[in-house]
Amino acid sequence: MITSKVAVLNDLYTEQNCRGQGVGTALIKHCEAYGKSKGAVRLQWVTSPDNQVAQAVYKSLGAKQSSWEFFTYAS
Repeated sequence: MITSKVAVLNDLYTEQNCRGQGVGTALIKHCEAYGKSKGAVRLQWVTSPDNQVAQAVYKSLGAKQSSWEFFTYAS
């Protein structure tokens, strides 16, 4: 198995009055470029299953929805 660097985007959020102006798209593209400059092969993030607006933005960029399940563990 070959391992690769992955860029992780946490807490992407735009203020309500800035939405629909391409801010989220610009942030994602910047993070993708930054990750690539550091050797990452992909950018990944999670979003709420009911956040259809955000998911539409992600899909418009060509992002693919993962089939992986997301887990958290707190001790």
